[in-house]
Amino acid sequence: MDGTGAAAGQFHVPVGARCRRRAVLVIAGPAAAAARPAAAARPAVLVGHGGAHPRRRILLLLPWLQLGGSERAVLNVAAHLLAQRWEVTFVLTMLFWGVEPGTGCYVPVHAWLAKALALTPDVFDLVTLATNADATRVLLYFLDTRDPDVVFLANSRWAYEHTELIQAAAPWAVVADYNHMVHMSWDGGGLPRFAAEPSAHIDLHQTASANVSAAMRAWVAASA
Repeated sequence: MDGTGAAAGQFHVPVGARCRRRAVLVIAGPAAAAARPAAAARPAVLVGHGGAHPRRRILLLLPWLQLGGSERAVLNVAAHLLAQRWEVTFVLTMLFWGVEPGTGCYVPVHAWLAKALALTPDVFDLVTLATNADATRVLLYFLDTRDPDVVFLANSRWAYEHTELIQAAAPWAVVADYNHMVHMSWDGGGLPRFAAEPSAHIDLHQTASANVSAAMRAWVAASA
């Protein structure tokens, strides 16, 4: 806990009425969960934008599925939520170029794509689905058809650039993100810095350490 009583590594953004959402995502330990505001009782069948459906849904926005700690964390979150009967959708927002064995040619790859597909068939590479001009329209399609209770961002600058749109298009959804490292050599902070700028459109920031939280709190305050 820090001096405010909030769990280290997580903090809510004061977004007023937007906090009255229909789901709360809890993936941390008991101390972090206890620090959050109490959620209202949730019906067995949800009635939201897309009508009634019996399971909670999460839309995961991340750049790619490469070998990395944050990607592993997202896969673990997806596996945990599926075990809790959530429906999970992956949307990948960026190409990763790798060398194709045998040819030496550079090709777009997602090294852990098979791991995601082993969890759910609902895995989509936005870059191969649409041009840059149409990518936003495809995101709106996923928000409309998947009707997510939670939109979860991790490591995608493109996703942060669309948080205001996500809030406007899916006002019923909780928008949350995860950051694990500050990169001061990357535009003065890297992804945590990019996350702070649209913080008014994000309900819950989750971080890997109190140091990242402290940096983000400072950037959120400066951008307010």
